[in-house]
Amino acid sequence: MVYKWKVPGLMPVDAQTAGEEIDRLYQSKGRILPEDIVEASKDESAPLHPCFEWDDTVAAHKYRCSQAASIIRLIVTEDISPTKEYAVRAFVHTEDCYKPTSVVVNSEDAMETILKTAMSELFAFRRKYESLSALSPVFKAIEAVKA
Repeated sequence: MVYKWKVPGLMPVDAQTAGEEIDRLYQSKGRILPEDIVEASKDESAPLHPCFEWDDTVAAHKYRCSQAASIIRLIVTEDISPTKEYAVRAFVHTEDCYKPTSVVVNSEDAMETILKTAMSELFAFRRKYESLSALSPVFKAIEAVKA
């Protein structure tokens, strides 16, 4: 099997090496969990060791930043229309930061950025699941939006 990174250059190891190591772990355990990859990568000679931050102080800070981003993504506001009640994300990521959704929808530039991101995510979804014929109506709808 030939392995490649979806986005080249983000990881400090070769995709083939990473893929073979993950497959090796799968073969030995019959499953793949992130915890298993971390555990197998602790030794400095492990193929995936360079992919992880091993300084606990730095790693703890990065993890807390990840938790903070989760908090931002999970906050919603409740909107009530005449026909239904629905939740809207209170903050959205635009350019290099999060902003209140109410601010973004009133900015033409910010809305353009959000729409570009949404389209990119739709195309990524299509690429990820294009082999599932049951989703072909969804893919046609994505193509219609693209046009």
